[in-house]
Amino acid sequence: MAVRVLTIMTLTWEPSQVFQAGFQLSFLVVLCILLLLPPLRRWAERLTAPDPMLPEALLPRWRRLGRGPARYVGGLLPTSFAAWAGSLPLAAYYFHIVTPVSTQASVVAAPLCGVVLMSNLACLLVAGWFPAAAECFNHAGWFLMVGLNGLTFPSVCPEWRQSMSTTMSFVLQKPRNTKFFPTAALGLLLATGLWAAETPQPETGFVSLFDGNTLDGWKVGQNAGVFQVRDGMIVMECPATTRSPAHLFYVGSVNSHSFKNFDLRVDVLTFPCANSGIYFHTDYQESGWPRLGLECQVDNSHVDWRRTGSLYGIRNISWGPEAPPASNKETTTILPKPPVKDNVWYTQEVLYQNGSVTVKLDGQTMFEYKIADADVQHKLSTGVTWLPRGTFALQGHPPMPGRISKACFRNIRVKVLPD
Repeated sequence: MAVRVLTIMTLTWEPSQVFQAGFQLSFLVVLCILLLLPPLRRWAERLTAPDPMLPEALLPRWRRLGRGPARYVGGLLPTSFAAWAGSLPLAAYYFHIVTPVSTQASVVAAPLCGVVLMSNLACLLVAGWFPAAAECFNHAGWFLMVGLNGLTFPSVCPEWRQSMSTTMSFVLQKPRNTKFFPTAALGLLLATGLWAAETPQPETGFVSLFDGNTLDGWKVGQNAGVFQVRDGMIVMECPATTRSPAHLFYVGSVNSHSFKNFDLRVDVLTFPCANSGIYFHTDYQESGWPRLGLECQVDNSHVDWRRTGSLYGIRNISWGPEAPPASNKETTTILPKPPVKDNVWYTQEVLYQNGSVTVKLDGQTMFEYKIADADVQHKLSTGVTWLPRGTFALQGHPPMPGRISKACFRNIRVKVLPD
């Protein structure tokens, strides 16, 4: 939306901007970031992910300490590479320069730019009442800028070109086809606008239930160590020795942790053989299996045939290799192929309104189910008690023999719907 608005405003004010190098560079870089950044980030996440079958406690100390720097580099490099790829053809055409080390240099240059800006700002803030400190901040900014010039100055200073020939290449100037690039720029502009139009819009009305850093607003009873916060995620990890379940209940301030009608969306990553679940219309319980509310299953490869998205024991879906027993009387849909897989993030959504439950995986509706007498507390066929309203919970299920059970949850958000 912002890209489209900016494009319309710029060209309405001055249509000739479409022929300017700066305008073309800006929108080509934006287009490449939109196209390349998502797959590059997924690749970086897979590259830096730890062994899924290795418990956190057994990770080498250097791996745990290096996780933060690896996330920083893994987040910065894809963005820098996408921007560099977008600017490459126009930089070669207009300025006859190709800088193959730009992506690597940005790992150092980006944080240095931030420190330079902070030094300059500090200099301005203290100049009137503490000149000595202002001078120190000013010199610090200058010193850092010298370092930045060592990375970027060759692109603008001809005298340095020979000494830095390994960091950049020069493209021989040829007669320009004056019609080609304006036409290409217009096509690029239209492509950028179309891509931006197809980009999913922000989820309006949703409120986050997890701050990404702590378990504030959440409460766990038995086996509290099963749930931890790491790298912006709630990690559920049951070691092979775990024999009893753990459940993490939302007890925060959003809607006083009491929900009737809602749209709950959770980004989930399961590891092989994981078994977990997302409860709704439940209430805090210190230990054991929750006796209140319904569980939406999280299980892509556990021996339990009730797969991810099932309303456990009531309305199930399955896709093998395990199959329901011949004596099964629970309503079950057998899918020809898995809609979600282990080791890949997906979005699990539970939409509840006045007794009607809709379960979606990555936006695809799995089924709709109607709960009878939903406004009255009563026993369900599974033996648990249905509550007309309640809170949410994440499950830590004991693992299969000789295995661990591990799943990650992030971007937990809810949209409260009218009662």
